[in-house]
Amino acid sequence: MGIKAIIIDDEQGIVEGMKKMLEWYCPDVEVLGTADSIESGIPLIQQSDIDLLFLDIHLRDGSGIELLKRLKLRKFQVIFITGYDGYAIEAFRFSAIDYLLKPLDPDDLVQAVEKARDVIDKAHLQVRLSVLMDNLREISHPARKIVLKDAESIHVVQLDEILFCKADGCYTSFTFQDGRVILSSKNLKTFETLLQQHNFFRCHHSYLVNMEHVKRFDKTEGGQLVLSDNHLVPVSKRKRERLVEKIQSSTNLFYR
Repeated sequence: MGIKAIIIDDEQGIVEGMKKMLEWYCPDVEVLGTADSIESGIPLIQQSDIDLLFLDIHLRDGSGIELLKRLKLRKFQVIFITGYDGYAIEAFRFSAIDYLLKPLDPDDLVQAVEKARDVIDKAHLQVRLSVLMDNLREISHPARKIVLKDAESIHVVQLDEILFCKADGCYTSFTFQDGRVILSSKNLKTFETLLQQHNFFRCHHSYLVNMEHVKRFDKTEGGQLVLSDNHLVPVSKRKRERLVEKIQSSTNLFYR
């Protein structure tokens, strides 16, 4: 599996050297872009779907740690680039954070990439295989599962626990019965395509609702759905007719 990466370092020589080393020694690593600061790095990360970030500890407008803290979502592996040695390197090791010491060594780079690859591959494969097996066993059962990734974790959730999904820029927030909210890096259209066959309905350009949790459709206030936890979800005018058809086809739902 190829790895998509970004390099953020304010030393152009380091950036060009790393790109060459990756091209020679790690040809399956695709560098999608580079940046030299926090301000240029954050938008580059946000508009790119990456697996791996090479990040300098010291940038011209702050630290690499500060950059990571400012990101809303972080689903990728990080390899720090640093000129520190001695006690600082020991701190990296105890934190289980990989690093590359300047000047860069090709053997160290290859080793760090391989370690990152193992983490990326194992995490994604194990979770997805587990969900696949569960879904195959329960193919006729309503308790289907879906994998959602946020900045810190990979979540395996039951579809029937989802109340609604809401567009949040290029992201999608999932709200659950127990009050949890998970922010996924994929857009709402992706989940509409995936979930519409499981009784989810796009009632508004910003909302995808689980029809199993709809208690009522109120035509007041421009039209809104009342969910099982009393959440109110708006309904767009162009979706009302299709929504009413869907509600009327369900014997356990009514509208007023």
